[in-house]
Amino acid sequence: MTNDGLRRFSGTVENQLALPLGDRPSPLRSARVTLSLPSGLLERVRQANPELNLSEVFQKAMQEVLDCPHRELRCARCSAPIDHREIQADVLGRFFSDAMWALGELIYGGGTAEGAHRVLKRLAIGWGVPGASDYALARRPKGTRQRMADEQAAAMEAAGEQLPAAEELA
Repeated sequence: MTNDGLRRFSGTVENQLALPLGDRPSPLRSARVTLSLPSGLLERVRQANPELNLSEVFQKAMQEVLDCPHRELRCARCSAPIDHREIQADVLGRFFSDAMWALGELIYGGGTAEGAHRVLKRLAIGWGVPGASDYALARRPKGTRQRMADEQAAAMEAAGEQLPAAEELA
């Protein structure tokens, strides 16, 4: 035993395995850390709870820091808390407004769902949405587009309407 009450072992792992189970060092390694506390705080802690394990408290606090989802924002100048939901709601509201405006223009121009997909992707890229440029645009398969065009032409013929000439479409 050392003066801090811990058993110290030296030698190789093989030498340690020859020790009885109760005398083997823990396979979990711990780093020694020195903490500084104001003496008044340490005295108050010892008076309030003399059995308190400071090492355990420190470990739990460090684990909480690592598990923190970082949802709380604070002002860099005065440390006042900032509600991230207000910021999120403001940004989403502006994005939604821009989307509705852009889709409205598309609708008034006779746009399609494919066009809406393009508008939203372009808007998301402009807003800096991560990964927006990686999304593929949805498009009907060529056979479906041809079938729909044939159905539209048949409906126009049945109604007695003239199909536009190819030169008119160009």
